[in-house]
Amino acid sequence: MGCVLLILAAGLGPSAAQLMPQSPELKASTAFFYKDPRVEGLVNVFATLKSEGRDWTHYPPVTGLLARSFVLHPDWIERLVPPADDSKAASAFLAALRLSGHAAEAGKYRNRFGANGLDSTLEDQFSRAPARLEDITIRTPTDLDLLWGASFVEGDGRYVRMILDFFASIANQSELIALDTARITVAMVGGPKDIYDQLKQRYDAGQRGRMVVAAAALWAVGANARQHDYVRETTADYIRDHKGTSAVRALSAITGLK
Repeated sequence: MGCVLLILAAGLGPSAAQLMPQSPELKASTAFFYKDPRVEGLVNVFATLKSEGRDWTHYPPVTGLLARSFVLHPDWIERLVPPADDSKAASAFLAALRLSGHAAEAGKYRNRFGANGLDSTLEDQFSRAPARLEDITIRTPTDLDLLWGASFVEGDGRYVRMILDFFASIANQSELIALDTARITVAMVGGPKDIYDQLKQRYDAGQRGRMVVAAAALWAVGANARQHDYVRETTADYIRDHKGTSAVRALSAITGLK
């Protein structure tokens, strides 16, 4: 799989896989929350998302961040309730409550928002949310974003390891699957798109879907390892512990870690 390095080096661009907001205010209060972990800094996060016109894809990472924050600071739940006229924020808030083990309170707030006060897309995305972040089974990019958001609360490598384990579960199925997953990553950032036609010839729909999510995971690990020491250190430890696997060769190629 030596050609993976060439593929990734040629095609990898700035991350969009993690889907975190990129305005300075939101970047400081979300993606770099662990550097100044004061929960009061999240008071305006939904208002800022709304004012900037962010679409639904920007809400799952914030949901993960809130979920972990609610575990650590349950006394802040009421103070972080979004306004009833913000349907995306309402759905994100309710999912964060469920993921933090406060499902009973989620039911109470759902009544406050009303049946028409929720975002249908986010409700669908969060429909499988378990009672704990640690119980998430990664099936979609939204699941990845929930875990990235949770990791930003404390700079916590355990959520990064969940993402690395998921990526490895796909990439280690075979050398060809690992290589094709790397090619999908390149296609996601503007590289050649012919890989998608090749996938249809080689794999069934379920496997193709899993590989696309694994490619998004690889993409985000590379981007976040460049920005966050804890992601880089967690990935380096993972690489050292799993040498010789297809997943590690791809991770080494994207991060430069050995």
